[in-house]
Amino acid sequence: MGGGGGRGMRVATDPGDLPAALERCRSEAAAAFGNDAVYLEEFLPQAKHIEVQVVGDGRRVVHLGERECSAQRNHQKIVEIAPSPGLDPAVRDALCDAAVEIAQAAGYR
Repeated sequence: MGGGGGRGMRVATDPGDLPAALERCRSEAAAAFGNDAVYLEEFLPQAKHIEVQVVGDGRRVVHLGERECSAQRNHQKIVEIAPSPGLDPAVRDALCDAAVEIAQAAGYR
């Protein structure tokens, strides 16, 4: 599955719009990434977009902290702020720990 830059993403607020939105996503993803696989998730309009960057060598993984990427236009990031303002320190620690654990389990390099 490929993705990035807002390509292959659509919001369908009405169930009747879903088939056409899904077809457009598949077509756009195939053209951009050579793969038309997609997944569906609930749209949360007021959600914060927080990312944790990790680096690994296949054995050990470390995180480089989190960043907030909520300022977007057409699903493309405009500004990234690090560290994320207003993020509770306990939540920050939990996010970073989870990112490292997931990357280690995947053998990330």
